Formats: sequence, structure tokens, C-alpha cells
Amino acid sequence: MYMRSFLRWLRGRFVGIAPKTLRRPFRKRSRVFRPEVAKLEDRLAPSFTPVQTYFVPVPEQDLRNAFLTLYPGTGTQFQSVISIVTTGNNTQIVYDHWEDGYEANITSPVQPSTLIWGDGNLSNGIAPGTTLDLMPAGHVIPLQNLVSLPRNPSTILFDGADRFATSQAVSVTRAAWATSPGSVLGHAVDVYD
Repeated sequence: MYMRSFLRWLRGRFVGIAPKTLRRPFRKRSRVFRPEVAKLEDRLAPSFTPVQTYFVPVPEQDLRNAFLTLYPGTGTQFQSVISIVTTGNNTQIVYDHWEDGYEANITSPVQPSTLIWGDGNLSNGIAPGTTLDLMPAGHVIPLQNLVSLPRNPSTILFDGADRFATSQAVSVTRAAWATSPGSVLGHAVDVYD
């Protein structure tokens, strides 16, 4: 803005004497350059910065082994529940399933099974309970599956041993129980980073 007013002043002082470059505003040159800088900044800026990383504890097979010592009739199907609650607006979560191996770099996921929630991009995963893939503070993400043992790694489920990273603090709980004998024999735990 100061440059434009200076050029106007300069043109008024030297009418007819100023070279053509002083009569043209510099704005045209800067418009051509700005998109190139913006593209460069987009490539250099990290797309996701994790604040917390979690591993979902107690895989179902380990839980069944523990339950068998308490009740020999424990079944092979488990109800698995993972609950994630956001504490801040616009929280992003990258959810990485164990079945196809963990991502080498969770900030730049490449595996098709890895879900990215909260970034507004509907093509890479939609946060459960949202339509626009944006999560306000206090949003609850309930992840519930019926897990059959022995586990088949070709079946992608929300279960024990999964990993996820978050851009803001979240509250996480994990519960599981065998469908036989039911929830009278179960396991629940708060999960900490």
C-alpha cells in the first residue's frame, strides 16, 4: 500500500519525466509470484502434527486367554468397544489398523486402510457421527465391532492393537467382553498416551 502511494506521489512530481516502469504498478508482478510461493508453502507445511499417539490395549486373543483361566466356557466372539472423545474443536485423528501393518510415518499415511478423520476431506475417511468430517469439542467417536477368534488379518476391524494419533488431546476408553458368557465377564480400561 505504501508503495502505491509513493508511486502516485512520484508520478505527480515528475510528470512526463518518470520512466515507464514507475508508471506501472508493481502489483501485476507480485500477483504472478504469489501463487508460486503459496504452492511451495503447501508442500513444505506438514499436513498433520500429532500431539498424542495411542495403541489400543489388550488384543482380543490375549483377553480370551485371560478369561479362559476365569471361565473355561469363554466363547470365541468378542464385542469390542473403543470410545474416543475430542477435547478441542477441529481435532484430527489418523487411525491406523494393525491388520496390514503399521504406517511407517503416521503423519503421512499411505495405506488404504488408514483413516484420517477431522480434516474435512471425505475421501480419506469420515469421522463416525459426522457428515462433513469436522469434529467439535466433546464429539464422541464410538468404534464397535464383533471380533471372531482366531483373527483373520484380511478382515479390517476396530480392535485391540490398532494405533491412532491425534492433533489435540482426546479421552480414550476401551472395553471388550465375550458374547458367551456375556458382559458379566468383561474388561474395560482408560487409555493414556
